[in-house]
Amino acid sequence: MKKLIAPARILFGAIWLIFGLNFYFNFFQLPPPNAAEGALLGALFNTGYFFHLVKVLEILCGALLILNLFVPLSLVVLSSITVNIFLIHTLLDQAGLPLAVLLVVLNIFLGFAYIESFKPMLKAKA
Repeated sequence: MKKLIAPARILFGAIWLIFGLNFYFNFFQLPPPNAAEGALLGALFNTGYFFHLVKVLEILCGALLILNLFVPLSLVVLSSITVNIFLIHTLLDQAGLPLAVLLVVLNIFLGFAYIESFKPMLKAKA
């Protein structure tokens, strides 16, 4: 199990780093969204800040995971983005579901791998 932590962390970080940078540098084209996903993404894009905030977080957290710095914090930040990606691809456009499932599996695996870092946050009374 311990031998899988570093490769999983690096893979998880690389996915976020690559997709975050792709937003700005367009390394590869993503498939066009269907109507429902397009409406949601269009509304979020029209806020003017949302995707820039999310993509900067993806780039920063992805790099931190690859460098093995602030891993628990990065996992917490990325978990909310992971959940939203999973829900979008489960409910609106199943085309990206395999990658979304991979993100969920990696996030959960790494969350358990670093469970000791999260235990203080999970106390009912501080």
